[in-house]
Amino acid sequence: MEVLVPEHTVGHKAGTAKRYRGKRQVRSILDAARSILICEGYAGLTVRKVAKNLDISLGNLTYYFPSKIELLKAIIVDLLNEYERALAAEQKNFPDDVHGRFKAWIRYLIADCKKADTRSVFFQIWGLATHSDIVSELRDDMYRAARDEHLAMISALNPNASEDDINALVGLVITMIEGFHVVADLGDGALQLPADYDDRLCETIYQVVLGACQPSSR
Repeated sequence: MEVLVPEHTVGHKAGTAKRYRGKRQVRSILDAARSILICEGYAGLTVRKVAKNLDISLGNLTYYFPSKIELLKAIIVDLLNEYERALAAEQKNFPDDVHGRFKAWIRYLIADCKKADTRSVFFQIWGLATHSDIVSELRDDMYRAARDEHLAMISALNPNASEDDINALVGLVITMIEGFHVVADLGDGALQLPADYDDRLCETIYQVVLGACQPSSR
């Protein structure tokens, strides 16, 4: 996207972010805010702390993000933008190969689950969503976006499948990937996973999606 953060996620002067200097400022603010969220959790994330870390005035920061919740909204949208760019890159690598594209995307998501920073951000969002209606809505928006990302790829793998079947497969893939967030950093002896587990997980997801809508031989 041209603009780092869509206008509806920032304050009333969000249009400023369209200018080069404003975009750089927004980028700096988002990087600092995400770092605090990862290291100190949502409780430690304040607009004052972000401003202090960047050595800018509080008024300068609130010009773009007037509140803590607006900062969190922007972090989530920025995260979705990253996934959107990653998906676009995979589509470019496999322009005519829906199977290769899907596998590459799943491998990307599996690798992403293993990043401590990624897990930290998601765990914060999941935890906050249990007792905040605003964050719960943001979480749901995040997964609607994830659903849209998977929908086209899975539909291409199963062109004759019903809408209900495709939706079920999308949900299944997302469930398996999100579950991997939880176990990705377990100690080696916790589940005793084989060294090639990532490859096996990718292939399992692919085979489930590919075979779930095929006629049964029984």
